[in-house]
Amino acid sequence: MEVFIDFGLFELLAAAGLAIVAKRVYMRRWSTLTCLILSLVAPVMLVFFAHESLLRWIAVICLATTLINCSLIFLLIRRWDMSMLLAKSASSGKNR
Repeated sequence: MEVFIDFGLFELLAAAGLAIVAKRVYMRRWSTLTCLILSLVAPVMLVFFAHESLLRWIAVICLATTLINCSLIFLLIRRWDMSMLLAKSASSGKNR
């Protein structure tokens, strides 16, 4: 049973806001590259600054998933085929 009175409204608004921000970021090449580099640098820094073994392994797992995501996004940037990620552009391209 839902404890809060909003019935998931704030979560829906947060997801919609995140989708709007992601679309604006991925529509420009430089902002996409900047976010891509930042998301790659953060786990690398965690690997080097983590002193405990468990934290270091968690950072390595985060780095592995980041490398997979960055490779996919970098290939899409290289081809500049971001319509695969943006639903509005992909659907409008098929209708025309």
